[in-house]
Formats: sequence, structure tokens, C-alpha cells
Amino acid sequence: MKKAFTLAIIGAALLIGVLFGISRIRTVAYTEKSEAAVIDNRFWNTAQANGANAAGIRLVVDEGDPVKEPASKLYFDTDMALMIERSVIVERFDCSVNVYDENVIILAKGSVRLSLEAGKKLMKVLNYDDDSTLKETELETAVIYKNNSLYIPAQALVEGFGYRQTWNQDASTVIF
Repeated sequence: MKKAFTLAIIGAALLIGVLFGISRIRTVAYTEKSEAAVIDNRFWNTAQANGANAAGIRLVVDEGDPVKEPASKLYFDTDMALMIERSVIVERFDCSVNVYDENVIILAKGSVRLSLEAGKKLMKVLNYDDDSTLKETELETAVIYKNNSLYIPAQALVEGFGYRQTWNQDASTVIF
């Protein structure tokens, strides 16, 4: 009986050891899988942006009717920053967009004026009367020229003009 009890204790200890070992292996595997998921997440924005761009993006501004803009006018970059072509800002946001020396961009709506430079992330909110700088903001994405068109990050409209931007993935719609 003593021998059976001893064998039962040894068996239980082995079972606990095996289970602990398996649990530890699973934890390591889970940790490795999580780290792999983080690495894959770096590529997720690109995949998501490509999917949204391929499906076409609809734009709603000031509760107007949704308009599906062609990819040449509105697209997500690989960091999921919405880029808006100059003519869309003029037409849909009722802003003026003036370009000076091919790289200085002034957006104006009401009494708010924004100054941006192509290739740079700095945006200045200007005093309407004398163009002095009231506020500077670093945007996540620079203003760019692409295929001979000027693209401005939506963040400039949000930060400068106070728009709120939401994305409805099911409807592939950006709402301002």
C-alpha cells in the first residue's frame, strides 16, 4: 500500500511537472505569436490602406451627400493618413487653396488661414489681418506632390479648421 501511495505521489508530481511544462511551452508560444502579431501589425496599415483605396473612398463634408471620390483625388497613404487633393478641398470643404512658389500653400476658410509647405510637416495657423503665426502644429504626414497634383493631409483640416474626422469602414466613408 505504501508503494502504491508513493507511486501515486510520484505520478501526480510528474503530471504536475508535465502540465507546468506544457503550460510554459504554450506561454512561450503565445508570447512568440504575440510578438509576431506586433511585427505583422506594421504591415496592417498598408494592407488596410490598399483595401480602402481599391474599394474607393466616399467623402461626406458638413453633413452633405456622400460622394465617391476617385483614388486620384482622395487616398489613404501607407500610414493610414488620409490625403486629399487640392481641388477636393476647394470644392467639398469650401476653402481657398493658394500655392506660392510651387511649395508654400495657404488654405483659407472664413477667418482662419493655414500655411503649409510641400514636403514638410509643419503647419502654421496665421492671423488673418497680418499673417503673423498664432499657432504651429507638426502634422504626422507632409504635404506632397504626387502625379502633378498637390495632396494635403486631412489632419491639417482637422487641426486647423476644427473639423472632426471619422472613418466608417463598412461604408468606406470618411466623414467630416
